[in-house]
Amino acid sequence: MNLLLIFDIGYLKVFILNFKLMKALIKVLIWIAWISSAIAVAFVIIGIIQGFFGRLVHNTEIIKYFYVANSFFLLTIVSLLFLYLGKHNKE
Repeated sequence: MNLLLIFDIGYLKVFILNFKLMKALIKVLIWIAWISSAIAVAFVIIGIIQGFFGRLVHNTEIIKYFYVANSFFLLTIVSLLFLYLGKHNKE
């Protein structure tokens, strides 16, 4: 059973994914969203702790934790938007 079928029509290649593979990819994307949001929350908490008690790491500024958290929050938002828009485009 092929998980990925490729049809070559001139310059256009059509990829058809198996239904089981699509469900697995959606589950992986959901896990990525949850993990990235947990990492972002952890960096926000570390930044807040460092703001109250001083530097935890000698050469690190407080704002760098929030930059990293922002990147992980953006990864979460993009992955959840991808899932949401993909679900509503099928309807």
